[in-house]
Amino acid sequence: MPFTPNAETRSLPESYYFKLENAERDRAGVAIDRAIARLRESNSTRETPLMLTDEVIVGRPDESIIETAKKWGADLVALGSHGYRGFKRFLLGSVSQAVASHAPCSVEVVRKPTRG
Repeated sequence: MPFTPNAETRSLPESYYFKLENAERDRAGVAIDRAIARLRESNSTRETPLMLTDEVIVGRPDESIIETAKKWGADLVALGSHGYRGFKRFLLGSVSQAVASHAPCSVEVVRKPTRG
């Protein structure tokens, strides 16, 4: 997701934003590589293998997920939810809610387990 400067960070040099975005892309790449490795391990015995990609898509998460689902002709989008409520949800928004409302296919939202 591209970094959007706010009032507190506008005075930082442009190179800072470039470095920050590159660091986040690298972090996303590592997470994707780990996930793909785990999926490949569990996928090795499937009759019909999953199609996997390591593409990093930059943009607003809700819009990017919906557009990618349309482009791929997806039957299902599965995504996680932090389960934020109230003011925190208002501040952070809800990607899962936006995707569930606007995706061209079924959406499965997996909630983060709560500690009881």
